[in-house]
Amino acid sequence: MEINLPDERLKPLLYRLEATIHDHYRRAPRLRDVDVIEALHEVQRSLKGGGTPPRDPLARALHEALGSTEGAYGPNDWAVALRLLVASAKRHRRVDGPRGYLDFISVYAPLSGQTQE
Repeated sequence: MEINLPDERLKPLLYRLEATIHDHYRRAPRLRDVDVIEALHEVQRSLKGGGTPPRDPLARALHEALGSTEGAYGPNDWAVALRLLVASAKRHRRVDGPRGYLDFISVYAPLSGQTQE
């Protein structure tokens, strides 16, 4: 599976979402890539279903992170970002094991208080 990198405009959005995942992983070290993938899918379903906040704590945090970018980004941007993150998590999981994506973002993603805009 090939991942197309987003245009520069979406990078702050991706950093914010990955920082949210990283922060959640730091507080819940038993989290696995499959949990992240399911949370991302739950956010996607939530956005399609009228924006009802998800129940899963990580999905809810991601939903809130998206909401905090409203104005700078819209639903189409959010959908692209979520698809990119799902593809990345699946690829890292397949190549690097059950926490491959989480280990990757632990090295490369800032914590949520350190996002760049």
